[in-house]
Amino acid sequence: MDWTLTLAAFIIGLVLGYVLHSLISRNSGEKVNAKVIEQAQMEMSQYRQEVTDQYAGHLQQLSQLTEQLNRVNQSWNDTANTLQLDGKLPPLAQLQRSNATPNNADNSGDKIEK
Repeated sequence: MDWTLTLAAFIIGLVLGYVLHSLISRNSGEKVNAKVIEQAQMEMSQYRQEVTDQYAGHLQQLSQLTEQLNRVNQSWNDTANTLQLDGKLPPLAQLQRSNATPNNADNSGDKIEK
């Protein structure tokens, strides 16, 4: 009788231990998953901000390049008019500054007008 009671208590203890262990590990696993998801979202947000900053820098450089090219074209046209080559040299086109912003990536770039 003593052995059967001891054996039954041992088996019940094993079953309860297994159940408690699985409950505890499941809760800690959910916490780890939540932390991993939060970390991934933070990294994605940081990456998005870096891409936006990079795009804004490129847009500014493109705008500066457009202004410089317009100055060169204007100088060329002025020089051609000064030399008066009887209209043999057509005037160079002027570039319009694009209205692209980091949030408006659909703009195809600068437009040329004559």
